[in-house]
Amino acid sequence: KVPGGRFEKTTLNKVPFTGTVPGSSMIDNADRIPELPDYLSRLKFEEIISQLPPDFIMNNGEPFDGYRSFAEPCLVTYFSGNTLIEKGTISGNQIIICNGILALSEKVQMKDIIVIAQSILFENNFEGSLQSFARDSIITGDNCSFNYPSAFVIYSENNDNSPAKISLGTYSKLSGTILCWSIRPTIRNHFITVLSEKSRIDGNIFCNGYTEMNGVVEGHVITRNTLLHLAGGTHENTLFNCTIAETEKNNEQYGLNLLSDTKKMKKVKMLK
Repeated sequence: KVPGGRFEKTTLNKVPFTGTVPGSSMIDNADRIPELPDYLSRLKFEEIISQLPPDFIMNNGEPFDGYRSFAEPCLVTYFSGNTLIEKGTISGNQIIICNGILALSEKVQMKDIIVIAQSILFENNFEGSLQSFARDSIITGDNCSFNYPSAFVIYSENNDNSPAKISLGTYSKLSGTILCWSIRPTIRNHFITVLSEKSRIDGNIFCNGYTEMNGVVEGHVITRNTLLHLAGGTHENTLFNCTIAETEKNNEQYGLNLLSDTKKMKKVKMLK
């Protein structure tokens, strides 16, 4: 449907995006982002550890290379300072925490892992499924693949007015959710999500700063402003050479599939 009125800014040369602008009546009683744990918004690493299940096992060496059953206690690997994980097959009931920059090589295979760090970097051609929580940035290389249910999350109190960035590299794909959210957004809009050229999201993007769209989203994009870089300059609230489309895929891929309890996945239907 061609957007009208104030949404005309989301087109270039009168060519609209391929999604649908919801009417105001559809969002009057919309669900907001559910409460995430306080320690995720602050990312104080000692507090995160104190909030883990009482029967977890702390590991200060290399992550367990192999599958760890969910019938066993959770294995938590903690790194102090900037860390590169070069290889390994890491899967199952494990959490990796790093109080610096955590870099993951393409030779690392991850599945069903939670990663928490100040910044997280993925090398070109990385492939896996994981839920990543960072304080400053989550940056992927090119041709990476993040299988469902994956998540990139920066969820910040933003008391220090610091910037944050989530960037999906060229030809990279993510099936799940991106959340780049400041609890106290400032007028500078310095929280940004970037979809590079030919990148693809099957799921959702929530960003209350800027979202730079150069790829394809099958699902929802909810953001304060869009950003477009052209040779002639930078344009706000203008979309070009990107696609946002509805899909018939499983509805469980829609929503904030970040944390789950024994009953159901926590979801977001729409944000005001």
